[in-house]
Amino acid sequence: MLKLFCLTLIAIVLLVGNASAWEIKEVTYNTTTKELEITFILNPLEKILSFFIGGDLVKTIVENLVYGNYTLVSAGYDDAKIRLNGTVYFSEEVSVVLKMGNETEIILNTTLLNPEIYE
Repeated sequence: MLKLFCLTLIAIVLLVGNASAWEIKEVTYNTTTKELEITFILNPLEKILSFFIGGDLVKTIVENLVYGNYTLVSAGYDDAKIRLNGTVYFSEEVSVVLKMGNETEIILNTTLLNPEIYE
């Protein structure tokens, strides 16, 4: 019974993943830790699936929306943390909040983030 439930959830995730237009809600880059935190907007069905299957859904979303040289640190309910090893590209324009110690800057409407510029 549990196997059937898990297979059903995986099938729904695959269907939702192909049919959904995922959106990035917020992107924050900490120059000290070199970690990028991304928060997503999920539809109600995706929220339910994310509750049951956890970070696997968010991991899939990250792989479809963020490209480049990074390592996934953690994937939660509707957010993910990735460590930047180089330049990353976003599939849609985002605004990035840069936290540089005590200072904060915002990069508006960008599809590219090169961490070497902010070191």
